[in-house]
Amino acid sequence: MNDEVTLKDLRPGAVFVTRSGTYAVKSEYYYDNGPQSQYQCVLLASGEYAHFPDGNQTLVREVKVDGFIPE
Repeated sequence: MNDEVTLKDLRPGAVFVTRSGTYAVKSEYYYDNGPQSQYQCVLLASGEYAHFPDGNQTLVREVKVDGFIPE
């Protein structure tokens, strides 16, 4: 079963992993750079903002966190 979605379709606040193994959390905010717009994401490894070459079209998989129930 393929549970990948685009970054654009992932819910804000979700922890996710990319195909290359990068873990991050998606913010509700985004950079508005016209066609290059991308949701702001924070890397779990460093706390830095993430920038993905495919922007909001990056394929990601949500990581479930035990004990956390999203609103």
